[in-house]
Amino acid sequence: MALSLVRALWESGQRATQGGTVEVNLLSLEDMFDRTIRYVVPPFQRRYVWTEEEQWQLLWDDLRRTAEARLSSLAATVSSHRVRDADEDSHFLGAVVIQHKSTAVSEIRIREVIDGQQRLVTLQLLLSAMREVLRDFDHPGADRLGKLVENSDPAVQNEPNHRFKVWPTSGDETDFRTAMTSRAASTDAERTRIGDAWKFFFDETKSWIGDVASSHDIRIAALEDVVNKRLKMVVIELDEGENPHVIFETLNARGTPLLDWDLTKNYLMNRAAAEGVDADALRVDHFADFDDDWWSEEVRQATKRRTRVDAFLNHWLMMRTAKSVEAKDVFPTLREWVADGPDGVTTVAADLGYAAELFREIEETESSGTVEGDFLYRWRSMQVRAITPLLLRLFCVSVPRTAFERSIRALESYLVRRMICGMTTRGYHDLMFPILEEIKSTDDRSDGTEPQAEVDEIVIRHLVNLKGERYLWPDNDRLFAAFLHDPLYDRLPRGRLRMVLEGIEGDLRTEKADSGLPRGKLTIEHVMPKQWRDHWGDVKAKLGDEGEDPLARRDRLVHSIGNLTLVHRKLNAAMSNAGLADKRAALDEHSTLFLNKDLLRHSGRGWDEDSIARRARRLWQAAVNVWPPAEKI
Repeated sequence: MALSLVRALWESGQRATQGGTVEVNLLSLEDMFDRTIRYVVPPFQRRYVWTEEEQWQLLWDDLRRTAEARLSSLAATVSSHRVRDADEDSHFLGAVVIQHKSTAVSEIRIREVIDGQQRLVTLQLLLSAMREVLRDFDHPGADRLGKLVENSDPAVQNEPNHRFKVWPTSGDETDFRTAMTSRAASTDAERTRIGDAWKFFFDETKSWIGDVASSHDIRIAALEDVVNKRLKMVVIELDEGENPHVIFETLNARGTPLLDWDLTKNYLMNRAAAEGVDADALRVDHFADFDDDWWSEEVRQATKRRTRVDAFLNHWLMMRTAKSVEAKDVFPTLREWVADGPDGVTTVAADLGYAAELFREIEETESSGTVEGDFLYRWRSMQVRAITPLLLRLFCVSVPRTAFERSIRALESYLVRRMICGMTTRGYHDLMFPILEEIKSTDDRSDGTEPQAEVDEIVIRHLVNLKGERYLWPDNDRLFAAFLHDPLYDRLPRGRLRMVLEGIEGDLRTEKADSGLPRGKLTIEHVMPKQWRDHWGDVKAKLGDEGEDPLARRDRLVHSIGNLTLVHRKLNAAMSNAGLADKRAALDEHSTLFLNKDLLRHSGRGWDEDSIARRARRLWQAAVNVWPPAEKI
C-alpha cells in the first residue's frame, strides 16, 4: 500500500511543481532525524491544531500495536533464533513535503516543511516525551532518542533554537521550546495544546513500559526499535527553485482541506512575494493577532460549525463584495476578487486586519449604556449572525456618529419587532446585500475625504421598502397584538425574552435611578403561576372577546408578556407559586426594578386577565420607546 501511495504522491508532486525536481523516498524516523538538520515550518502555515481524540490517541494506538507486535517478534527470535524480515512489523505514518534551502558549508542543513508540519511537530513531541521516560528508568536508550530530537553540532551554540530538529510556525515557538526542554510544560499552571500532547505521550509511554522491572529492558527495546526503524513516512523533497506557496496550495487542494484562512494567508504571502512586499512584515503587521486561540475556536455558522477565523473571512468577503458567498466557495472567490481588484496585497492585508479587530469587538463588547453596546448585546441574544457582514460594514465605514447610531437603532428595531411578532429569520441573509451594494456604490463615488452621511438613510429606506411576511417591518399595531395575545414565554428562548424585558426595564427607569441592571443575570418570573389551577384556582377565569374557552385563554395569557417580570434567581425560587399577596410583599422588600414597581402599583386589587392586558399595554408603550417604528427613528 505504501508503494502505491508513493507513486500517487509522486504524480501529484510532478503536477504541482510543473516539471521541477522532485525526490520521493520512504524513510524511517531514524533516516529523517538521525543527522544534523533542521525542518523549519514557514510562518504562512497554520499553528498546531492536533488533538488527543482526533490524532494523538490514534497515533499512539498504531505505535502501541506495532510495538506489541515487535515485542512478540523479539520473544520469538529469542526462543527460535528466527530472524524476522525488517519490514514485517513496520507502520506507515503518512507523507510530508519538504523543500531544500541553501545554507553555508558551516551551517546546519535546512529543509522547509511545505506540508505535514502537524505530523512532524507531533513526532518530535512523542520522541521527546519517550526520552524523558527512558531517563526516569535510567536507560541508555534516552541518549539514542535524544539524537532524533536535538542537534549536537557546534553551530547550534550561537543559535539556541537550532538545537531542535523541527522548528514550528510562528505563534507556537515558545510552547514548543518549553515542551521540549521542561516538564513544566505539562503542568496545570502552563497548559498548552503542545504541552498537553507532550504530557499525553509521556503518560502513555510510561504506562506501556509498566512497573515490572524485569520486563523493562525488552519492552523499551521493542519501543525504541519501532520509533527508530519501523515508523515510516513518504518524504517528497523539492528543489529550492519551486514556489512554496503554490506547492502548498496545490497539494492541500488534493488532500485534507485546510482552513480557508490558511489558504488565504498562503495566497497573500505569495502575492506579497510577487509584488516585492516583505511577506514576514506583512504577517507581523496584519496577521499576528490571528494566532490567538480565540480565532481557532469553533462557532456555528448557518447549519455548520467552523473555526471563528473562517467564519470571519466569509463575513468579510461578503461585506467587501456585497454578494452572497457560500462557505465552500470562500477561498476561490477571495482569490478571484483580490486578483481582479485594484488594491495591492498590503491594502488587502491591512483591511483584513482592521476588519478582524472590529469583528472581535462586535463579538465581545459587553458595555451597556451606549447605543452600540446595547445593540450588540441584543444582537447576540437574538443570534442573527446572518447580518454580520452588514454590521462589519457599518462599523468599518466612516460615518458621523448620529448616522451610525441611527443605522443600528433601525436595524435593532427591525430585528426585535420581528422576533417578538414571531416572524421568520430566513430572509435576513438576502436582505443585506442590496444595502451593502448601495453603501459600496457611495464608497466608489467618494474620494475618501468626506464621511458617508447618508448611510443611515440607505439602511432605513431599504428596510422600510421591504414587503411581505418574509421581510416586513412590523408596525405598532402588530407589535401591540403580540404583547397582548401571544404566549411569548413559550415561543421565545429565555435569553431573548429576558433581553426584551431588560430593554423595557431600561425605558421605565428614571434618570435618577441606579443604572446597575445586572444584564443577562436575572430570571423570568410569572406573576400568575404557570400551574395556576393548583395554586391560584380560586381566581375565576374570564371569557375572551372571541368566545375563547376561558381556561385555554388563561393558559395562553399566563405566558404572555403582561404576566411576566424579572427577579433575581433566589427571589424567583422563594416566590415560585406563592399567592399574589406574598409575591407583592417579596417584591416590595427585595426588588428595585421598575418593572416590579409598576407591577406593585397596579396589582393592589388583584390579578386576572384584565390586569395582564393592562400591564401588556404599559409594557408595549415602553417597548415602542426602545424599538420605535421606522418613522420615529
